[in-house]
Amino acid sequence: MRRKATVTTATTCQQRVRSHEFAEGEKTGSDRTERRRQLHAGWVLLIAILIQIAFLVALPRTDRINQSTDYVAFYAPVAQNILEGKGLINQDGKLASDYPPGYPVYLAANFRLADRLGVARGSMIIATNILLMALSCLLVLRVAESVFNQEVAVFSALLWVTYLFNLWLIKQPNSEVPFILLFYSALWFFLRGVNHGRKASFVTAGALLGVAALVRPITLFLPFMLVLLLLLQPSIDLGRRFVYAFSIVLMFVVVILPWEIKLKSDTDHIVPLSTNGPASMLDGLTFAAKMGKEGDRAWVPGAVERLAGHIRENQRSLHTVGEVAEFMAAQARKDPVAVIEMGLMKTLRCWYGTNAMWHERPVALIQAAYLLLAIPGIWLARRRFPKKYFLSLSLLLTVIYFWAMTVMVLSILRYMVPAMGILLMFGAVSLDSAFTAKGSTNPEAKGECGPQAGPVFGRNIKPSAPCQTLKM
Repeated sequence: MRRKATVTTATTCQQRVRSHEFAEGEKTGSDRTERRRQLHAGWVLLIAILIQIAFLVALPRTDRINQSTDYVAFYAPVAQNILEGKGLINQDGKLASDYPPGYPVYLAANFRLADRLGVARGSMIIATNILLMALSCLLVLRVAESVFNQEVAVFSALLWVTYLFNLWLIKQPNSEVPFILLFYSALWFFLRGVNHGRKASFVTAGALLGVAALVRPITLFLPFMLVLLLLLQPSIDLGRRFVYAFSIVLMFVVVILPWEIKLKSDTDHIVPLSTNGPASMLDGLTFAAKMGKEGDRAWVPGAVERLAGHIRENQRSLHTVGEVAEFMAAQARKDPVAVIEMGLMKTLRCWYGTNAMWHERPVALIQAAYLLLAIPGIWLARRRFPKKYFLSLSLLLTVIYFWAMTVMVLSILRYMVPAMGILLMFGAVSLDSAFTAKGSTNPEAKGECGPQAGPVFGRNIKPSAPCQTLKM
């Protein structure tokens, strides 16, 4: 009995030692993974900054000029009035309600910093553009990492920082630059909340979406779409789902409410973020009747061009979103084919259209290449990362949301650039899958299942989860 007890004690000690060794091994592996993540982040930031600088240096002088009419006519004057202590007023001395106040406030901070440092305001804006875009690239890395794996995340960041139409935004003042940073920050916190069940993450996501909406109103309904997705997430308890959803909506409303109150007191109406909504819709309905700065025109069927001309003739009588909708409903009853064709053209132009109608065919070809890379990635993501299906679906529905909102106004690619960062993540899944199929058939090496089977500290360890080899 004594010998048996001794053997049992020895076996127990061996098991404890092995358990301790295994735990230490896992801790070491976790530390190594974290160092790798931080190394990737550092390289992504450095590469993003260098590529942006190289792009600006290589840009022809004729393209370096500021081509933003909104900046000259609205944003810069309002920002200057803020600096002078006059508040959010436009050149006419009225409340600057054409657009939300976020970007003029951002510009005012840039102007003040430039004046104190004694540098040109335009140079300061470009410098902050580079910094914010580099940080946005880092957030693309983190968002992709939350949904997929490290390799896909690195590919996503590289695709994003080399995406030509993202780089084009940094050459001049564009509200999309700070907006993209805020949007991806909010998306990252939302995904962190889903992954880790942290209320603070959802609170932060709601607040960031509110700030993003005060920069660009396109995010007005995005919090409610994310809340609906969250309520349908089965992996979180129903009670907690409602708490998290309420946190997002509450913080979003708290952030935008002061501006909404100001708009209500000035207009005597409830206005969603800006008074330019009807004008933006009419811009999107009359694009076919206009010419670009150099005489370029969008290619559309003849019926669409005639309909756009008719809308332009009547646009002075259309002052509200409701009036625009009623007018288009009447046109649909008169000539449904023309209205349908216009809707189809607007749906397509979201992916390649430009405000000045420049080089739209080359843009369409470049965009087609990216989309052809992303489409198979959507299917591959479902197959390779089945446990992250809800997160992938959230990303896809966010793209569709941006697409639908862009169709409602002027259908141009610039408004879709934030969503293109998400599609490039699926393009990264395609690239990573191709490299995986070519170089390695073991998905464990890509971080898609549990620890790899084999010797760990001299002991054979079974994989913690079954793995399936990806077949291309």
